[in-house]
Amino acid sequence: MKFTPRRFKFFLNLYPPYLFSGIRVKYIASDWKESIVQVRKSMLNRNYVGTIFGGTLFSATDPFIMLMLINIMGIKDYIIWDQSAEITFKKPGTSHITYHFKISDEQIKQFKLDAETQGTIRPEFI
Repeated sequence: MKFTPRRFKFFLNLYPPYLFSGIRVKYIASDWKESIVQVRKSMLNRNYVGTIFGGTLFSATDPFIMLMLINIMGIKDYIIWDQSAEITFKKPGTSHITYHFKISDEQIKQFKLDAETQGTIRPEFI
């Protein structure tokens, strides 16, 4: 079953790890090239010192680039995996956090070109 961005957003917001940790998908563009995700600070995602758990912050970011690329490039034409991730916390999450993910047309073109010429690519998103 192929999901529309709207339906996918609906189901992600019901996904128990997101639902119970204050993670809400606010927006997925109709072309899948942009997503906005918010982590709302609550009693369910606060650690001992009152900030948002690092794991909650990390899980809010984890699948989005991969899911966007799968829906943009096609799962039949490319094997797309979220192979590894790293996070460096710059300051404590003391309030709501909003993530904005964007993939440009130029990046998509480059990924396709690199995949054709190199076979396997491992782009990094910072």
